[in-house]
Amino acid sequence: MRALVTVFAALAFAAPASGGVQLGIFGPLPRFQSLTGQHSDVGHVIFGWGQATFSQLIPQLGEMPMIGFGADTITPLAIARGGGDSYLVALNRAAADFGRPIYIRPMGEMNGHWNPYCAYDKNGTPRNVAHSTLAFRRAFARIYLIVHGGPAAKINGELRKLKLPR
Repeated sequence: MRALVTVFAALAFAAPASGGVQLGIFGPLPRFQSLTGQHSDVGHVIFGWGQATFSQLIPQLGEMPMIGFGADTITPLAIARGGGDSYLVALNRAAADFGRPIYIRPMGEMNGHWNPYCAYDKNGTPRNVAHSTLAFRRAFARIYLIVHGGPAAKINGELRKLKLPR
């Protein structure tokens, strides 16, 4: 039972082809199956910002990869202003190359004070403008648009509507 501590299960909220809820596994899928007898098609990994070994790891994450990433070396404001676009474009390209749907979980647990991108400290005081809720929302919108992909003109048009840099 102690070995189970190394495997974390998360739910992916999408109806699989057979209906119902899919179990997403944070950790090696084969190990989880060998320990529990349960099969999952959703493998979850969390990348650090700038860690871009996407094309190597995505195929190891089962039929439905779930990619999470934080912003441990960049602020939400910097992302909103375009400072992380090359990372987001690399994720978009890797997802396109994979050729199947992928769950993207950017900056999860955004209200967790332990996360460097959270807008508030443990005691509830706001951090700074670079970590504000507004900066987070704008960063999240930018992440969505770039990772989701599409023609550059369309993405730039949407960014312009949000008053974000192209």
